[in-house]
Amino acid sequence: MARALRKDGKPEELISLNLDELRRHNIFFASVSDEMLEEAKVIVTSYDVYASDALHVATFRFLEKRDNLDGFLCDDRHHSRLKNMIPVLKLNEIGLRSGL
Repeated sequence: MARALRKDGKPEELISLNLDELRRHNIFFASVSDEMLEEAKVIVTSYDVYASDALHVATFRFLEKRDNLDGFLCDDRHHSRLKNMIPVLKLNEIGLRSGL
């Protein structure tokens, strides 16, 4: 998240505020494990994707098993190459259920 905000030219103070805001909305940040790093290495060599994209996918796959996740929400075009590995959902493909 911080890298995306930095690439968008956001100052350090705003990046920090945005990350704090995510935490207030129960968005959590997963710690990267050795298992995730090993899977990311395999993904990089098999699919020729950026290391950060491979780590995102490896993290999702690890958490999907543990937390029974429905999909990987992402509008990054790089992840479309990996849609056979994970259920990639784009923002325009989802909606909110009433009553939430």
